[in-house]
Amino acid sequence: MVSLKDVARKAGVSASTVSRVMNDSSLISPETKAKVREAILELNYQPNLSARNLRCSDTKIIMCMLVSLSNFFMTEFSECFLGMRDMAVKHGYKVILCPVELNRDIEREYLDLVRSRLVDGVIFVNSMLGGDDLRKIGKMYPCVQCSEYNEETGIPSISINNVQAAKDLVGHLIETGHRRIGMISSVYRISSIIQREEGYKQALKEARIPFDPGMIKYGMNDYNGGIEMTNQFLGMDNRPTAIFCISDAIARGCTEAIAGSGLRIPEDMAVAGFDNSIMSRLYWPKITTVSQPVYELGGKAVERLISILKGDKDVQNKIVVGHQLIVRESTVKNSAL
Repeated sequence: MVSLKDVARKAGVSASTVSRVMNDSSLISPETKAKVREAILELNYQPNLSARNLRCSDTKIIMCMLVSLSNFFMTEFSECFLGMRDMAVKHGYKVILCPVELNRDIEREYLDLVRSRLVDGVIFVNSMLGGDDLRKIGKMYPCVQCSEYNEETGIPSISINNVQAAKDLVGHLIETGHRRIGMISSVYRISSIIQREEGYKQALKEARIPFDPGMIKYGMNDYNGGIEMTNQFLGMDNRPTAIFCISDAIARGCTEAIAGSGLRIPEDMAVAGFDNSIMSRLYWPKITTVSQPVYELGGKAVERLISILKGDKDVQNKIVVGHQLIVRESTVKNSAL
């Protein structure tokens, strides 16, 4: 068994410092905390829960971690979380939500709850940690990836087929007559974004439309990013006639920039988004998008994690659920809907 002294020796600190880090003492510097947590992870240190007066039985609590409440599914994440909650209640569990706000240190602090057995397992909706860190965590603790995933970690995942969903969306733009199709992607290189770019390229290839790297713009995954990247397209001599955005937030900014330029949507330029968030359907024009079954994603993520907690050896490593293309007036005139 790895002892607290082993961790202290690995981190180059005293045993009492390790203890203080595990109790999240404000007296310890962030740098020292990071060294100690890395040593705990590398050595797979399991705290003596009896000595710390913690119960050894299951907590019946699942931790859900996501990068930010203001990102990802936008307001639609609440539906995903409801799916988690309802499935958890069905099996006698509770789910706590832990947004890490783009901060790896905060994420590692939350993971201490798993190491200390204060929660039974974790669902990663998305993560700031690298593949190596996630791979180590997945080997030591019960984990599931929901929507965003890294196959190299070996952690079971539940998601839609982002490549096919993007192909379907771009294919719709091609079917409505567009040949010069731009794409607004994100500077954040997470799995779903990379896969949506691949789907975009595959749709063009199957339609024998040459891929032009200059037709993909990279910005922030938000409304302002949509405006900025669209303005870059509008300044081109041979601008696109349609733009595929990797999120509805970007697409809403895109429609704002197009309308502000005096062009008509969809007659002069069509716009498509992704996620079927509330932003896609509240304002004119309502945006053509892809709907993810977010409630189902959340429920299945919890269901899979509970199977792992119960020792099920036959848990499927990757589950893909269906998506739906929703066509609205940003790509097709009202009379054609």
